Amino acid sequence: MAEDFIEEIYAKAGIITNLKKMAEELNGSRWIRFKSLWEETMEPMTEMIKEYVETDPVFANDLWAKVVETSKAANNTDLPDTADRIEEIIPLFEHVMKSTPAIDVTEGDYRLFSSDSGFLCAENVKRGRKLVSAKDPLWEAYRKAKTMYCPKASAFCSLGIELGYLAWEIFKLSEGALDIYIYDTDRTLVEYATMYGVLSKIPEDKLHIVIERDSDKLTDKFFSKFIDDYKNDDAIINIEEDILSRLSERAASYARTVLLSVTSRNNYIDVVENNFYKNTKNASGRLKDIKLTKESDDWIVVGGGPSVDYNIDYLRSVTDTKYIIAASTIYKRLLNEGIAPDFICAVDMGSRTYGHLKDVEYQDVPLIISDSASWQFSSKYKGKKYVVPSSGYYFSDWLYKASGEKTWDDVGTVTLFCAEVALYFKAKTIELVGIDLAFPGGKSHAAGTMDYTEYEEKNMPKVKSVTGDYVYTDAKMAEYIREFEIVISAHPKVRFLNRSKEGAYIKGCINIVEEKK
Repeated sequence: MAEDFIEEIYAKAGIITNLKKMAEELNGSRWIRFKSLWEETMEPMTEMIKEYVETDPVFANDLWAKVVETSKAANNTDLPDTADRIEEIIPLFEHVMKSTPAIDVTEGDYRLFSSDSGFLCAENVKRGRKLVSAKDPLWEAYRKAKTMYCPKASAFCSLGIELGYLAWEIFKLSEGALDIYIYDTDRTLVEYATMYGVLSKIPEDKLHIVIERDSDKLTDKFFSKFIDDYKNDDAIINIEEDILSRLSERAASYARTVLLSVTSRNNYIDVVENNFYKNTKNASGRLKDIKLTKESDDWIVVGGGPSVDYNIDYLRSVTDTKYIIAASTIYKRLLNEGIAPDFICAVDMGSRTYGHLKDVEYQDVPLIISDSASWQFSSKYKGKKYVVPSSGYYFSDWLYKASGEKTWDDVGTVTLFCAEVALYFKAKTIELVGIDLAFPGGKSHAAGTMDYTEYEEKNMPKVKSVTGDYVYTDAKMAEYIREFEIVISAHPKVRFLNRSKEGAYIKGCINIVEEKK
């Protein structure tokens, strides 16, 4: 439970944060939300001003007069005028807050000190880095929570605790519905968050804390929780920046990969919604509308990796007997080699990937896309386009549930999406070409692709290769390996063949041993 003196300070500091929230609600024309906050805050504001009369009666009386005028504007439902008045009184309450005793103590690795708003800020003194805002950490947590919160979620899972501000704001946005899971290596931080932060405000039956000094064990528990227990966006995932410095190289690498994925998803949510509406409107149909024409259960998934370079002759030899489904990355290269795949796939949300189709827009190879993929990419392609419904988005779930359509989980890489399509069509054998998931020879992609890049391998992590040795990769591709292995293990009756000769080893795949040409 938080210390009593902290509770008193935070009761006053919360007034300022609430006023900031009110201004935001008014500027968004959310009158009812504003009124609720105003009524909740009116009594604490009154008590704070009464107390300040003893310090500066002239200032306190002037502030009270402004609060009264603001209340009149609020009763007249004058949104612009009320918003202006709220903005005017915020710095006045900040001035009053300065009369509250400040805190500044350092113990071990951490310094606790009063922020400008009154809420405590924590600093990792070893790194010289503040864990939360030194201006108003609760307000900053609220703004972050607003971007992350999804009504569909049933849990909030955070790797790293800081002082619990974000967890508290997420919990409030859910109106107490979410379970809160906190994972950290440092018991001291958890104690600080409870005694000097706001974590103790979350009911015990909704708060679940895991403290594990071994960072590898901690991250394994964390990722197991949100990957295995909470799928399809049933959990809001958060990874605090400060904890990365306290993790092992392995754990930090994995965490950064997930953080990048989560951050990209949060940053792209508006883009994804725009893509969804345009893709579903312009599509030729759904995946179920595709009619297969070949008498074959054998599929070849072609990615953009370097191993495409020595598999071209093989691909030419099987175009009539096997289905070839290719990532958009390699599409132009295949066409230039005289190989027309049966399908091409795209999942990238950004419009830059249109370069994969530039100058070949008028081909008649069917394009299969995730509904969240770039609408500009799909709209410029003149062939038939089939949409695969994605799961986990609040703006699309209602539609798919109403129509009874089965949704697909988002995948990290387009080649896994291709493999999922092949599995949908009952493939019995799936060969992987150009799915190296590594940088053999320092090359990222096959020659002639838009994304071809060369890297200095010595600075990269290594994974087991198909040869039994090691090959250089990066954290993102290491995660793709894991995703492929999960899918392969879930389909034991399907034969997966890996035609890469230098790429990463993928558990469950049969490695095709042939001399490179």
